[in-house]
Amino acid sequence: MDGPLYPNQPLINVATEVRFRGDLKVESIRPEFHQLIRDGFPQLMVPEAEQGVAPALQHYRFENDQSSQGVQIAVHSFSYYSRDYPGHVAFLAVVESLLDEFVRLIGKLYVNRIGWRYINAIPFARENGMVPLHRFFGQIFGMELTRDHLFSSADMKATLPINDAQYNMALKTVQSKDAPQEECLLLDIDAFQTYESKKMYAPDVMHEIRRAHSSGYSVFESLIAESYRAYLIGEGGG
Repeated sequence: MDGPLYPNQPLINVATEVRFRGDLKVESIRPEFHQLIRDGFPQLMVPEAEQGVAPALQHYRFENDQSSQGVQIAVHSFSYYSRDYPGHVAFLAVVESLLDEFVRLIGKLYVNRIGWRYINAIPFARENGMVPLHRFFGQIFGMELTRDHLFSSADMKATLPINDAQYNMALKTVQSKDAPQEECLLLDIDAFQTYESKKMYAPDVMHEIRRAHSSGYSVFESLIAESYRAYLIGEGGG
């Protein structure tokens, strides 16, 4: 999140994506871009054919040896993700380095959308067979939560404008991947801005990525209950 990571942070994936007006130059610079980042991202994943999706719109993916971080490019998109989030300072430093090389090879981008996405997996134990959302969230999607709000499961989605950004948000109860016998709350926050094919160079894009990061972080902070924040900090509770 913003500042030092919570000791008990629930993040399982963090990503930022820049979508832009399609540019076939991406295909011609792809080999050179791969060579430039190969030391850090040696694994190459070539997209399989996907019915109904043009091949040029499918991402080539480059990952590190641990498959914990990766960069994706297509003719209309650049993205970077981390499944082992090191904090926003280190994350943004990698994004900036990769983006500088990408835009240097492309020249400029006509940007349509810039987003920052947090995916959190929050383990929970049912209380009297119900999902205790109030222990984790003070409010969700504008609804103030108390212990009187009872849920047997959760599957909520919303697209919301908040302040100067937009958000795709989702909350769902799922089985834990690490421990299938346990459940977790999957909280997905995608903070983004859209543009009318705005011409941007790398510093402009990074400025907007930082804004998206701040927006996503602020929304997470506005959702969580104080008892859960104490647990994240390492003071017990949750």
